[in-house]
Amino acid sequence: MFKGILITKDESGYKAAVQQIDDAVLATLNSRYVAHFQPTAEEPYITLTAHNASAQEINRAAKQAGRLRSLKEDAVIKVLNGVTTLEEAASAVMV
Repeated sequence: MFKGILITKDESGYKAAVQQIDDAVLATLNSRYVAHFQPTAEEPYITLTAHNASAQEINRAAKQAGRLRSLKEDAVIKVLNGVTTLEEAASAVMV
């Protein structure tokens, strides 16, 4: 057995939990694997990676394709659309 991460989504957002994965669960997950899967730009999907370089390349490609915005870009859009205030947006993007 090994540990895996279970990601679920409900009304409040995404939640992640570490759980033990046994052979039966692993077999089910592996049965759903699709070799050379290429989702369309309209399909929501998450790519998991264990290497920062891979994550950075995935994010760079998604940003160039217009499928990913930076936190600051997203905050500006939300302020302009009246979804949030400038103060709230600034507090979210300040590090």
